[in-house]
Amino acid sequence: MKMICSSEINNKVLQRMGVYGDVSERILIKGWDCVLEENNIFYFQQAESDKENEFIIIELSDDSIFELDKLQTGIVLNKKFVRFDNNRLIDTEDKKCFIYTKRNDDIELEECSRFERILSYNYKKQLDLCDLYLLIPGKLNKDEGAWDDIPEVNSEFFNVFKNNIDTCVSREFNSEFAKDLERKCIGSIVIEIIDITDGKTYLQDAVIGIVKHKTGFCILEIITPDCAIGGNKLLSYYCGDFIKIIYANKKYSVQEFMEKLKIRRFGKKRSIVFAYNCTDENEIINALANEENPMGVIGGDFSKKVQNENIAQYDTAQVYVSHETMFEKCKEINIIGDERLEYNAIEIFFVELILFQDAAIDKIYIDLQEEADKQRGYRDVNEATERYEQLSFDMAMAIRFGDYEQFNYPTVRASARKIAQSFGLELIYEKYRLNKELLATMIESNKRKIQERQDRIKNFFLLLLSALSIIPTLGEILQSIFAENHDEIFCYTISLAIVLVGFAIYKLIGVLDIAAAKRAADKDKK
Repeated sequence: MKMICSSEINNKVLQRMGVYGDVSERILIKGWDCVLEENNIFYFQQAESDKENEFIIIELSDDSIFELDKLQTGIVLNKKFVRFDNNRLIDTEDKKCFIYTKRNDDIELEECSRFERILSYNYKKQLDLCDLYLLIPGKLNKDEGAWDDIPEVNSEFFNVFKNNIDTCVSREFNSEFAKDLERKCIGSIVIEIIDITDGKTYLQDAVIGIVKHKTGFCILEIITPDCAIGGNKLLSYYCGDFIKIIYANKKYSVQEFMEKLKIRRFGKKRSIVFAYNCTDENEIINALANEENPMGVIGGDFSKKVQNENIAQYDTAQVYVSHETMFEKCKEINIIGDERLEYNAIEIFFVELILFQDAAIDKIYIDLQEEADKQRGYRDVNEATERYEQLSFDMAMAIRFGDYEQFNYPTVRASARKIAQSFGLELIYEKYRLNKELLATMIESNKRKIQERQDRIKNFFLLLLSALSIIPTLGEILQSIFAENHDEIFCYTISLAIVLVGFAIYKLIGVLDIAAAKRAADKDKK
């Protein structure tokens, strides 16, 4: 494919990056300037005057363009396809010649000397040409306005990502479920990795967004197009929770960043890799194991997956999945980033569904453990009943996330099931079954407590009726004792007082028993 740029850019940027191409033509173009920023990012923009400027047309391989895109990141720049005619650039759909243009949005990349650091990454990288998605599930705090408090940035790149997922889901997914989702772009970040093998610091640009379901469950999504530091390095440090996020000139761990957004982590984080021009089987195995530098050649289940468990439904790619990572090896290099976002969209949605379900079940599991602790001590049965009803609703919602029958096409349903199975969904369902059994036991125990309370109330009224029935007899006894000294009303009053004192003593004993049980429960907790 051909690219138009200036001779200055060819000398100062392309050749320094080791991106070489054949200059096929020198041309004069009216109405366009080519901007070269201090960080060596370059792009075309409309000129204020119709002055002619000289440019060159250079022929580049797809591999070279992908390497160049690591600097000319698709987060802030876009490829505009043009043809040259009568000293003018004219828009075209023919993908033979392109220029870089700046996206119309509010995204600002962290500088961090991008050009110099990308030059320093000129080493043999595992997964050199790839896009990565890092997905971390959780649930927004119940604080009013927690979702509205999360900042939102206008990003053309993220809008392309969002619109492609929405389009794919509306075409492939027969459900109102997708209407319960909202997406936000939080902004751009830099991922920082301090390599334990060489002590160097590696920095990777990314966009960070969030998708939220109406239940409050959400997924933090770190999108890393044109990964410059090597896909396996990023996977390895992400898996070990060793990455740092630089956002608005402040540094956070992933946990700290989620706390900043008022999100509590539930479920297991996952990753998706779309790799291009990858031929080394060991790179794929290492990616599935999330190890950049394993102590030896990885075999066992990870090796078997690559040899025997390609779950792709079409011949355009090979797809392998471990419990941590979905890996897609694409047969062709697609250098058009926006087209890659469209291609990736439906599979990202598969993984989102799994993470929503995992987070929901994990939260229920934790909630049930807390409720079980409460139930072992004193617990108000009405409060417990309301809580168990809410947990039952949460259980029903959690299982709904995994209803793959809502996909319209059989190949899509098959892909969703295979990805879920390979991600270890049976472990999630096992936790769901444990949740269900524990909740049933707790509900049954609470029913027994309710029944015992109702029995105590019934017994109380029976005793009260019995007591009232003996008042006349007591009155007669007292009247006979006092003979003519007191009238009948006085004797009945004394009889009633004796009965009431007896019941007061009965209730006091009951209250003291409950207080003792509560103190014992508090002591056990300590």
